[in-house]
Amino acid sequence: MTNTTVSRPGASRERRRRRQARTALVVIAVLAVAVVVAVLAVGTHVVGRTVRYPDVFGPIPESSRPAPAADGAQTYLLVGTDDGSPVRAYFGSPIAGSTIQVVRLAPDGESAQVVGISRDTPAPVEGGAGGTAPLGSALATGGPTGLVRAVEGLTGVRVDHFATVDFPGFRGLVDRFGGIDVGVAAPTTGGAPLERMDGAQALAYLRAADLPGGEASRVAREQNVLRGLLSGAAQASPLALPGTVADLSHVVGFDDTMGVVSILRLGADLATMRGEAITFVTAPIAGPGAPGDRGRPAQLLAPSASTLFTALRDGRVGDWVAQNRPSQAVTAPR
Repeated sequence: MTNTTVSRPGASRERRRRRQARTALVVIAVLAVAVVVAVLAVGTHVVGRTVRYPDVFGPIPESSRPAPAADGAQTYLLVGTDDGSPVRAYFGSPIAGSTIQVVRLAPDGESAQVVGISRDTPAPVEGGAGGTAPLGSALATGGPTGLVRAVEGLTGVRVDHFATVDFPGFRGLVDRFGGIDVGVAAPTTGGAPLERMDGAQALAYLRAADLPGGEASRVAREQNVLRGLLSGAAQASPLALPGTVADLSHVVGFDDTMGVVSILRLGADLATMRGEAITFVTAPIAGPGAPGDRGRPAQLLAPSASTLFTALRDGRVGDWVAQNRPSQAVTAPR
């Protein structure tokens, strides 16, 4: 007699489903590895083409620097240029239209606080008359290291990284996003009516020199454009990544402590933040003061600026805004 094995009805279908499931998992794993490899390749490409500023922090004695943030937050000194190339920020050349923003990124990467400081603010600058000079001159005379020293001396906030961004170079990036929404004629803290701008319009808005509010207004306009750029990046299609990377590699620079992983993580954190997760504030100004460099008036900080810098160091800028809203509501007209 011949023995015959008979399978249960549906058993073969169950085996096929298991094989298909395993195959799907393998395909997903392969695709995930491919994505990781592609992202790292893109990151390496960015770092390879991005301006690097060597040994920014090495010459600064540790004993003269503020303590690191207690919660592990990282603070970036962001310098915006208007001369077409961030390279000049390292070689100590004067930079037209520079802006100085201190950016504190929360340890979890889910929120950030940005304080804009006028380049005409008197600060402890080496070689300055009486030990002080307009903050912007620290970059021209001492490069990134000189500016880091001056900002830390002025604010009491430790700078962990130095970065530059060239605003004219962002024209193509803005157009790649299909334009950006910029809040105009309202405080940088939010609630501004939005206006859609293409790259040329955004640059003209930044460069306007005859608007009310002077230097304080210029700092506020730069923050409004930064807000619009971050919002545009968050809404951009993943398919735009290669072009976005190419644009960014020409217009940003970092100190050489920022490696591939650090840059990718920073970009991912900023691109995924919701608008309300980033608090923008301009350091309050007391009055016009005495003439500064290049004939501009010095921007004397109001007494509340010291409490703002303390709040930035401790990650409490939102609390400061709630308590000082009238004094910091610098408008950014168009």
